[in-house]
Amino acid sequence: MYSPYNCTHTIRPTFRLTRISRLVYRMVRMGLLGRRRLANGRRVVMLSLTSEGEELVQRQDVLAQEFYVQDFYEALTEGISEADLAAFLSASRRMVDNYDAVPRRGPQ
Repeated sequence: MYSPYNCTHTIRPTFRLTRISRLVYRMVRMGLLGRRRLANGRRVVMLSLTSEGEELVQRQDVLAQEFYVQDFYEALTEGISEADLAAFLSASRRMVDNYDAVPRRGPQ
């Protein structure tokens, strides 16, 4: 099952274990990850995001969303001139204003 906090989905098989260990060590030092060993398996290390790590993930999600919106807008407006876009936006705004001005019927 996918979870944004499950790193097994994002680690490429080409990473070497030492490289992952160094990355984890740096993230622990930065306060982004917490690390603890299991009592019954000393070789097993459990990693968890700290509150600082969770904040970073949330900020990254916002940035990714902003980039997605910009890419989506560029894809939608590709090949449309600035003048045509301005005319479309102007007409759309007038339509919304007209809609707001239409008297409503029925129960108030």
